[in-house]
Amino acid sequence: MELNHAIQRFLPGTHNAIDGRLSEESINFKLGRDLPAKIEDNIEEFCKKLVEKAGLVEFNDLFWAVHPGGPAILNRLESTLKLRSEKLECSRRALMDYGNVSSNTIFYVMEYMREGLKRKGGEEWGLALAFGPGITFEGILIRSLRQRTICMHISCIFICFLGWTHMSWNVLGYGHCLQYFKFN
Repeated sequence: MELNHAIQRFLPGTHNAIDGRLSEESINFKLGRDLPAKIEDNIEEFCKKLVEKAGLVEFNDLFWAVHPGGPAILNRLESTLKLRSEKLECSRRALMDYGNVSSNTIFYVMEYMREGLKRKGGEEWGLALAFGPGITFEGILIRSLRQRTICMHISCIFICFLGWTHMSWNVLGYGHCLQYFKFN
């Protein structure tokens, strides 16, 4: 797996769109009603910046690892980027099976992606996306060198690249990561 290019974008004036509160017992996120619209308005330009680094134009020629904040976010991402429905299948399945469990959700997406790639192989290039407080867009253009280990490497990349904005919100994310690598 090759981390080809990574970018981050903060959308000014969106500090209330994803609001995280830490308490003694947990962390609670409140997602604003305008979050899907804000993502929809900005995602295409953001993704184009990443894929042009690989000389690609068509979003459907990529594999996708998207942290599923909710169905509205995935629906808008799919329609705005004109993605075939199977491109976000792993994200939808993780959301359906586990819900949005904060940073941990990406590990469920990775597990489903790993299962799918074992069965059918995969594309050479992919995008990994996550959205954090602020609204902050995090994106990584990834080149698959060996499809069968793709998810393990994407997980490492997410931990390193998004650790301070996404994973650091939830200590359980690190525990799940250790469990993920131990059993795979």
